[in-house]
Amino acid sequence: MSCGFAERSRALGIGNGLEDGVQMGPLIAPRRLEVMERFVSDARDHGAEILTGGERIGNLGNFYAPTVMKDVPEDAEIMNEEPFGPLAPIASFKSFDEVSLRLHKMLQSEQFEMDEVEELVQRDPVLTGHLLRSANSA
Repeated sequence: MSCGFAERSRALGIGNGLEDGVQMGPLIAPRRLEVMERFVSDARDHGAEILTGGERIGNLGNFYAPTVMKDVPEDAEIMNEEPFGPLAPIASFKSFDEVSLRLHKMLQSEQFEMDEVEELVQRDPVLTGHLLRSANSA
């Protein structure tokens, strides 16, 4: 799955968002480039594998390559802060219980009960992934 996601990320059209065929434009400001570099460097330092991207595109504008990272541990900065950029961290889980516990931990502030979390994971694993990402940025 992660290799397919990386492959699709590499194929994205990047450039001026007003041009035909462009699917992703620049970051909002130059300072975001430094933030992307910090997230990627930290993830790599924590053992993540960069499948694609991980670097600025060219030296004009605020373009950063869509970046897919595999085996990103929970203590990496990207797993605990919203990057507001084209970074996709992927973490593997060994069991349903591990997914449920991690999701529950992140959603505690939302006052979800464990059985509600388990039901959500079973019912919609894609939505669960989005919630994990949103909860990390809260």
